[in-house]
Amino acid sequence: MTLGDKLSKLRKENNYTQEQIAAALGVSRQSVSKWESNLAYPETDKLIRMSEMFQCSLDYLLKDEEEMGGGLQADSAICCLTAVFCFTMSLTLS
Repeated sequence: MTLGDKLSKLRKENNYTQEQIAAALGVSRQSVSKWESNLAYPETDKLIRMSEMFQCSLDYLLKDEEEMGGGLQADSAICCLTAVFCFTMSLTLS
């Protein structure tokens, strides 16, 4: 299951519309639609907020089901996300 699949599933399970998610995150409804369609990827701060909203871990949101067992793919994903997070923080602190 991809990030988009999980976001769509969680949103529907919690009875939210795309508009409500967009308003809570300060983005457009089209952005939420693109995330759910796997056409775009949310910024790190949005991922963190969604994990809080849906009461799930970032690991759950970010890892595809085939990666959940661990291994090299999961390690690569974590390294990539760490790099994105550090870059985002450096821009914020500048």
